[in-house]
Amino acid sequence: MGDVILTEPVVSALVKGYDRVVLYTEFLNIGHYLAIYDEVLPFSLYEGSAVKETDTVISPLYEIYPGCNHLDGFARSCGVSLERRLPNLRSGSLPVWERPYILIAPDTSFWIREMRQWPRARFAELARLMQRFLTPDVVFLEPSHSFAEMMALIEHCEVFVGNDSGPAMIAQCYSRPTFVLFGATLPSLVLLSPLATALVSDVGCNGCKHFARHTDITCATPLCLESLCVKEVIAVILERISPEYLR
Repeated sequence: MGDVILTEPVVSALVKGYDRVVLYTEFLNIGHYLAIYDEVLPFSLYEGSAVKETDTVISPLYEIYPGCNHLDGFARSCGVSLERRLPNLRSGSLPVWERPYILIAPDTSFWIREMRQWPRARFAELARLMQRFLTPDVVFLEPSHSFAEMMALIEHCEVFVGNDSGPAMIAQCYSRPTFVLFGATLPSLVLLSPLATALVSDVGCNGCKHFARHTDITCATPLCLESLCVKEVIAVILERISPEYLR
């Protein structure tokens, strides 16, 4: 989902030369939040006749530029210069929580989940400390939330805290103060917003999956996540959060 979002600034730099732009993706839900596209279609139709009738077919690939921020890799692979770095997402969703709140997103996609997902028990402990030191409510983004509810919760939160994941990308797009926990991925290759803060425990092999992205290499014990303790995380959040939220 995050990769689909990253196409938006790239396409924005491309559309001046085209009358119509279509996105083919497996992530139709998020595609419809990207107003730059005239139409969003299932990726299963990518090989259909409609594609053959287009003037240009573009498949962005940041993997061919290792060590480059993924957005910049997309832009370079498409031969464009970016006019902005934050993707534009449709806004205006109705709030689903009445009071000011901090949103915690403890889950990730299935891709190398064990190397990107901080233990949920630590998120629960972090939430207890937030409730002790901060005034906003603490709300968890749960699998039971619909896609529209997820988007609304992210758009209207005061602060976002989560793993390196699609929701963290969305929070940056909505210019939310965003705290992102990293394990097997590198902040420099992912983060876009000046309001985003990386939470990392440097164990010497951080970002390993960027160098072995298309392999089956995994960690028996991902030290990068195991060594990132709750006290370190809350300390960074309390230091960088707006003083208005402190008790």
